[in-house]
Amino acid sequence: LHLIRRLARRNGCWVWVSYDPIGAVPTVHVARPPMDAASSLHFHLSGAQRNIEQAVIEWDSERVVSTDAEDRDVFGATDVDGSVSRSPLVGLASQTLADIVTHPRKARLSLQVADAGDLLVRSEAALIDDGWFVRASLKVSARVLKGVVRAPSVVELHGAGSRHSGRYLVSRVHH
Repeated sequence: LHLIRRLARRNGCWVWVSYDPIGAVPTVHVARPPMDAASSLHFHLSGAQRNIEQAVIEWDSERVVSTDAEDRDVFGATDVDGSVSRSPLVGLASQTLADIVTHPRKARLSLQVADAGDLLVRSEAALIDDGWFVRASLKVSARVLKGVVRAPSVVELHGAGSRHSGRYLVSRVHH
């Protein structure tokens, strides 16, 4: 499983397991994060609908927002360009990190690849992996939430102000 996760991450994908409604048959998914999914749950940090016990929101504005990737095709004696200016994923918020920072960071990738397509996928994967610049850790009770949080799913956070309220992708759940 570790090898499959490593290969998936190298191509900008996540690995997760889902079960049929009875729970007997597992299905392994290898795909890019489902950013365009509908919100499955709503978390409320304040007000009468409050269902969060604790919330910690962190930013990392030093993340890479573009790549400069190139290689030399030794058989064709040509240059292969795999540079990417933005993450290929649709953002969950109205702005991405590239829109917010004044001096965006660029990664220089030097990889041995088979062709331009492989270099482009590896470059996109680097941006997907580094694109998670806001992280929210929530502590909730299933009794209060009246639902089960599953990864990967999209949820909405309300009551955290204009900058932090919005859609989040669940990457990990501890029960």
